[in-house]
Amino acid sequence: MMKKCLKEVVKKPKVFIFVSIISVFFLLNISGISAESMVTFSEIEHYFEFEGGKYYLKSDLTVNSNIEVNQCIVLNGYNIVVKGNLSLEDGSIDLNSGTLKVEGILNVSSRDEVCIVDINGGSLIVEGNFELYGDVILKMTNKDDYVLIEGDFLFRISRVKQQLDAGVFELKGNLKGSSHFVLWDYWIIEASGTHKFLLSGDEKQTISVFPIKFNILEFKNTSEEGIHIGVFFGSNELKSNGCFTSELNIERTKLVLNEDLTIRNSVNFKKSLIDLNGNMLKVEGGLKVEGYHYDNSIVDINGGSLIVEGNFKLYENSILKMTNEEDYVLIEGDFLLETIFDNDQLSGGIFELQGDFFQKSTLSSFKGSETHKVILSGNDVQYVKFSNPEIVNFNILELTKELETGYVFLSDPFWNQLKEGDLNGDKKINSADLVLLRRYILEIIDDIPAGLETADLNGDGKIDSLDYFTLKRFVLGIIKEFPVNQSN
Repeated sequence: MMKKCLKEVVKKPKVFIFVSIISVFFLLNISGISAESMVTFSEIEHYFEFEGGKYYLKSDLTVNSNIEVNQCIVLNGYNIVVKGNLSLEDGSIDLNSGTLKVEGILNVSSRDEVCIVDINGGSLIVEGNFELYGDVILKMTNKDDYVLIEGDFLFRISRVKQQLDAGVFELKGNLKGSSHFVLWDYWIIEASGTHKFLLSGDEKQTISVFPIKFNILEFKNTSEEGIHIGVFFGSNELKSNGCFTSELNIERTKLVLNEDLTIRNSVNFKKSLIDLNGNMLKVEGGLKVEGYHYDNSIVDINGGSLIVEGNFKLYENSILKMTNEEDYVLIEGDFLLETIFDNDQLSGGIFELQGDFFQKSTLSSFKGSETHKVILSGNDVQYVKFSNPEIVNFNILELTKELETGYVFLSDPFWNQLKEGDLNGDKKINSADLVLLRRYILEIIDDIPAGLETADLNGDGKIDSLDYFTLKRFVLGIIKEFPVNQSN
């Protein structure tokens, strides 16, 4: 008969005699049971104390076989090692500052009751797969919670939501899952708080769960094939650590950068807010941003830098926001704008484009103002087209090639101010020098034509953001002389 969590088992414990007890572990080594065999909880019940419907472990325990458990057990600060598979059906486990290590597969399933795997300040280590089926809840609410799965994490859950608010879940295998009960705006898994999900495999890892939202998603897979995420996902924070990934599809997310982020492929944002928060986002591919109906997408440069090595495309309800003087965008490919919003949030910073500019909208989806500047700096001829030039305009447009030969305007262009760059090499100090210095600091270029010594404007022996802000103050007329000259 299956024993439930709140049903006391009336049974005398079996007594096992050991030839030698030297280890701090109690060793369950039942004669005649191989690693492929299965034992039940009743055969280890005497290592637990029953109280209030739960079984509390009294000492460290090693099980040298597969085992099936249907009870509610609490590790109570002790450790269990299972040298085989562990099947937990209609039962629950509370690690309670202890460690559960399963050297095979950990399978948790429910038929009649909700099963809970509560890490509760402890550690769960599974060398095989970790499988959840039915009404099963993985609970991680303690900052010390740690889960390491060396195999795959597989689940098919029903009507329950996981409780992932703290701790670290580290996965070296694949993540595959689904749910019997999913609403359109309902995440199967939605992490929050300080919870981190870490992908650290040594070979290709695949994520195929939809919909899923991570809190902090960190990549530490350094294999050549890297991480392949074939579905849209959400994440409040993303750390790539330079790892290779497939094209990323991120949706319904407020992604605020707390450090520089490099994505080594293309990325698509849907119904999301991307706030660079003074940091750099570098995309080594194309960037596509798309809103939908009432779910807008916003790319807020917010004092940071956006570098896209491919094309940058804005669709539907999406906005590029540049309102800060330090905002910088560099697009090495083309810029395609097909939004259905009026955009009057282009009032500061520099938008540098090396490819073509195409605006396709009947609305004023690109309307520069105040100090916002567009620099067309491509090496080849650049094409510019506005669908509605009467209401769309550049504020300050700076050219780095001859207007007549370096550009083709496919519609009547409109700008508030046109600046042609230092084409004759007259050594003038202007915004072109600002762009050059910023590109050097961001490591887009590795040299400065006039010599590196000309960029150390404060004389500290380094070329960094302090020199950039010093040059900017000079260009704006705030200072009349560079600190390096004042010290001489």
